[in-house]
Amino acid sequence: MARQAEAISYRDLHLRVPEPEPEDEIRRLAVVLNRMLERLETSVSRQRRFTADAGHELKSPVATLLTMAEVAEANPQGFNVAELAADVAGQSRRLAALVDDLLVLARTDEHRLELNRESFDLAEMVRVEISGGGPAPIAIDTNRLEPVQVYWDRRRIGQVVRNLIDNATRHATATVRIETHATGNEATIRVADDGPGIPSPDRDKIFERFIRLDEARSRQVGGTGLGLSVVRSIVEAHSGRITVGDDPDLGGAAIAVVLPTGLDQD
Repeated sequence: MARQAEAISYRDLHLRVPEPEPEDEIRRLAVVLNRMLERLETSVSRQRRFTADAGHELKSPVATLLTMAEVAEANPQGFNVAELAADVAGQSRRLAALVDDLLVLARTDEHRLELNRESFDLAEMVRVEISGGGPAPIAIDTNRLEPVQVYWDRRRIGQVVRNLIDNATRHATATVRIETHATGNEATIRVADDGPGIPSPDRDKIFERFIRLDEARSRQVGGTGLGLSVVRSIVEAHSGRITVGDDPDLGGAAIAVVLPTGLDQD
């Protein structure tokens, strides 16, 4: 057993140590070692996939920025400075958002996602996030925003709101609705759209990293497949939960985030 354990390297994490008979302390030790190796194999496999996917996603905006710079350098008289600046700014924002999402997920994996809690009104924060996002391509209905006092990480919950709205906007036809309300000691953020909805078998998949149920469409509109993974990580850090369903009014998908208000921690 010792020889087998010593022979298992980073590349051989699929191997296991023998579990001898009979049932005694040696066998129990072997079982524990094999369980540890299984967890380690899963973790390393996930990290490899995450690194490969992250590198793939980072290449796109970086390549676009490089191409624009090379074209401008080769033909300085043939481009409009204002248009180039707008294109560079857009790609830079996309790159910055992607890096921020990756950092959130990396810290979550290491259990190092720190929350800087403060008291604020949830409905007002949502309005600020919507107005700060600039003109929206889809109408956003905020008529159901109810004031709710919470004690959360304002910046992280702002990410949750932005990512939920971005996701709904990409799939909506004409309308996205966001609402907030409190029930007892819990507060809810609910975002719905009038798009095609999410089939029941796919409702758990949408929170996996780099998952796109509609690959071509998501890439066309700039989705990275990380937004809802970040939402889940931040919600879980706040001891909350997420539900996915259909909206009876708009007819599309509805994603609800439910979190303890946290006021007892204030």
